[in-house]
Amino acid sequence: MKTPESLKEGLEMAKRKLLEEGASSYLEAIVALNEFSREVQHRCTDVLRRNLPALGDAINLQLNSIPIQPKQYPDPISHEKWTAQRGTSLGAGISLKENGLTLDLEVYWWLDEGGEVPSILASATISLWNKGKFERAWPKFEKSQAKKYEEPGNYCIYFSEHVLAGEMSTLDIKLTTALETLIRAWVEAGGLKAFLQ
Repeated sequence: MKTPESLKEGLEMAKRKLLEEGASSYLEAIVALNEFSREVQHRCTDVLRRNLPALGDAINLQLNSIPIQPKQYPDPISHEKWTAQRGTSLGAGISLKENGLTLDLEVYWWLDEGGEVPSILASATISLWNKGKFERAWPKFEKSQAKKYEEPGNYCIYFSEHVLAGEMSTLDIKLTTALETLIRAWVEAGGLKAFLQ
């Protein structure tokens, strides 16, 4: 049996090893993480841009002049926010402020209750700030097998595709599938009128 002193020595040795190895690879890890984030956001932006005409037709709104913004949640990444939400995301989105909603296309990493293995989702999400609008629209989207997420001030209707770790090279396809499913559901729901009636 290990004594408290030997356990403490082992922990100190592990910390020294972490610092030594981290010192030589920290910059490379940060550069790699930033590049990975940019690549995921670029792919989300590209898929969203290619599908803006179909989305605009679905909701009867001209979207060409609306800027697509990169998104990251949480931003900045912090242990507290990660722990609270059990997830993080990278993506791109457009804001339709006058209609009280945003549309996001993102890759979402989510930890289940066990917190061991993350699920990766390609997700197309309509986020609303008004609970009344959400409650009026949800039954129309529910028919299309949409999913919902609610928290005060943020009410989401979304479609997602699972992405296995080895499938990241097909990310564009997964993102396109999720977005096309959302567009079809939005047409069936009546476009922007779904949130007004």
